[in-house]
Amino acid sequence: MTNKLLSLVFLGVLVFGVFALSEPVNVEAQVASSPPGCNSVIGYSSTTGLPCNGTSTATLTFLAGCTSIIGYSSTTGLACNGGTTATIAFLPGCTSVIGYSSVSGLPCNGGIAAQTALFPGCTSVVGVSTMTGLPCSGGTTPLSFLPGCTSIYGVSSINGLPCNGLAVATPFPPGVPGLPITGSTGNTLENLGLLTASGILALLSIGILARRRKAVLQ
Repeated sequence: MTNKLLSLVFLGVLVFGVFALSEPVNVEAQVASSPPGCNSVIGYSSTTGLPCNGTSTATLTFLAGCTSIIGYSSTTGLACNGGTTATIAFLPGCTSVIGYSSVSGLPCNGGIAAQTALFPGCTSVVGVSTMTGLPCSGGTTPLSFLPGCTSIYGVSSINGLPCNGLAVATPFPPGVPGLPITGSTGNTLENLGLLTASGILALLSIGILARRRKAVLQ
């Protein structure tokens, strides 16, 4: 009788062990908050140097369906930072997920290595991809223009950074130096307004100079 009981106990333990081992482990479990020095579960803490995922081995790649720690996964719908609340704003010193932060010098995608190339179907970080329809900035909503910019050409009047969001600015297309190109990047009305104002100022200046010259001759 004792042997039968022991056999039943052993069998129960064996069955329980098989079910436990076959239960899938969620390696992308969302966390309520990130450790100090971390803004996601990716990489290492900037203060302690420990893995941000709370284990002994750091996560070096983005979560499935993510190209950065910004926004949500395109496959799971979960926050790309690995937390329960998604990161919506770009990291400090960043205007997209491309390149490095002007404040910290760290990758703007929040990963181990910075993304230096534009997304497929994009010619700048402005607007959406012609291939995927997703924001070219890598954010949750497409950008119209970067701060201090009215097009993707030249540099920002606020911070002097390229208006295309890249390391090197895109030069203005051939046209009148110093004046905007009408219709450029869908900003027709604003550019026409600037051209009109420039023309009026030029005419007023010519009129003033003509009057002064006439007064001198008299």
